[in-house]
Amino acid sequence: DVLPGIEAGHLEVPATSIYTRTDGVVRWWQCLEEIGPQRENIEVYGSHSGLGFNPAATYAISDRLAHRPGDWKPFRPPPGTDQFFPSPADWSPRAA
Repeated sequence: DVLPGIEAGHLEVPATSIYTRTDGVVRWWQCLEEIGPQRENIEVYGSHSGLGFNPAATYAISDRLAHRPGDWKPFRPPPGTDQFFPSPADWSPRAA
């Protein structure tokens, strides 16, 4: 059975995956959301254990949680912080 809020494996609410290609524990490409309405991936630099203390990850999480229902917008790093957020992965889970 499908859980409430999940339709065929997809959340019916906004979803953001914050990942790092240098995770060291989880394969980064398995963390990616299929890009779609209210779904995105945000890459940061760091390690698996360090994500909880990573300023870029903390900023991205805070930014995502600050959106009101129905007011979702894609994440954009604030001016001057582009170096903390690599370009999004050009990879689709469906292409694998």
